[in-house]
Amino acid sequence: MNRNLRTRLLWVAATDSTFERMEQGGRAVLSGRCIHCRRRHVLSPDGEPLSPASLEHIMPRNHGGTNEAANLAIACKSCNAAKGRRLDCRRKGDPDLERVVEQLTARRADRWREPPEGWLLGDPPPEWNDPS
Repeated sequence: MNRNLRTRLLWVAATDSTFERMEQGGRAVLSGRCIHCRRRHVLSPDGEPLSPASLEHIMPRNHGGTNEAANLAIACKSCNAAKGRRLDCRRKGDPDLERVVEQLTARRADRWREPPEGWLLGDPPPEWNDPS
């Protein structure tokens, strides 16, 4: 998996209050919940998904969504793909697309936290200037 993608996954986990450090099978992992269905996901300390997790763009990129932290979440690959198939192809301004984006944006905001001390992630990607 691409290093930049692993870095984004780590930063999303660091800024998502559902993700916590824990041990699984005698090794350190990050465990949290899908933004859609709340299914549990696990990442290794280097950001490699140990479950079927993917990076979700809340506002789809083809509708102007960015890689800024507030627009990213961790989702099941199947939840992410289902949203993409169902909504990403719709025109901008579509009421269903707008409703889902609004719900996910609110959910991400409710989960938002500043990265806990000691996560030692290094600098976030440069386009993450302002997470609010």
